[in-house]
Amino acid sequence: MLSRKGYIFLLALFLFVLFMVCAVQQQDRGAPVPAGDGQAPPSVARATRILLPDTIQETTLFIITAEKEGPVVMVMGGVHGDEIAGYLAADIIAAWSVDRGTLLVLPRANAHAVQTNTRYPPGTDNLNASFPGNAAGNPTERLAAAIYRVMEEYRPQWVVDLHEAWEFERVQPYQLGQTIIYPEDAPSLEIVEQIIQGLNSSIPEELHRFQVKRGGVYGGTIYASLLLGLESFTVETTRKLPLEDRIRQHLEAVRLLMPILGVKVYENDSE
Repeated sequence: MLSRKGYIFLLALFLFVLFMVCAVQQQDRGAPVPAGDGQAPPSVARATRILLPDTIQETTLFIITAEKEGPVVMVMGGVHGDEIAGYLAADIIAAWSVDRGTLLVLPRANAHAVQTNTRYPPGTDNLNASFPGNAAGNPTERLAAAIYRVMEEYRPQWVVDLHEAWEFERVQPYQLGQTIIYPEDAPSLEIVEQIIQGLNSSIPEELHRFQVKRGGVYGGTIYASLLLGLESFTVETTRKLPLEDRIRQHLEAVRLLMPILGVKVYENDSE
C-alpha cells in the first residue's frame, strides 16, 4: 500500500504528464511554421484567377487549397493603392501554405490604384465605398462586383482587409491608425481581442499598440461581408511607423487568426 508521500508523488507525476500533453496539443493547433525549420510544408493546390481580365482593373486572386478540408479565409490588400504595407504583406501571404482549408489572397485588389500609387486613380471611385458593386456599372463598381462574387462563391469564414492610416487613433480619434475595425454587434469580438492581445505583446510603446474600433464604412469590405453573413475585420496600421514594422504587423494579424481557426500556416523562406 502506497504511503501518503507515494500518492503525492504519483499525483505530481500525473499532473506533469497532463501538462506536457496539453502543451503539445496547443502547439499543434496551428502555430505558424516557417519553411526550412525541418517540417515540410503540406501539399497544397495553387491556382490563380484573373478578375476583370484585359481591363485596366485586371487583378489576380491566389487560391491555396489544402488536401484536408477546413475553413476558408480571404485576405485582401491594395484596396487603396497608396497603402503600401497592406499589399506588400498580402503579396507575402500569397506564397503561404496551409494544412487545411482554403486561403484566398487578393494582394492588389485595386491594381490600377497600386500601379499609380493613389488611393484611387483620378476618374475612378473609392473601391472601399463601392461594394457590393455593379457588374454593369463604372470600372470601380465592376471591380467591386467581381470581388464580391468571389466572396459569394467561397463564403469565407473570415475576410481580412489590410489598410493603412495617416495618424494614430490614440492621438486623433477617428483617424484609425493602429486599430482593428470590427462590425458593431458582430458575435466574435473575443477573437479580434485575442488577435489584438497577440499583436500588442510585441509592441512596447503604448502609442503604437492596437485597439478595437467597432464599425465599418458603408460600401466597404466589412459591409460586403455583412451582406453575405461573413465575419470580417480590417487591420489599420499607421504610416508614421517604419514600413517594415507595418508589414510585419499585417502579417502577424493574419498569423494570429489562423490557429484560432485550427489552421497551421507554413511560410515561404523568402520572408
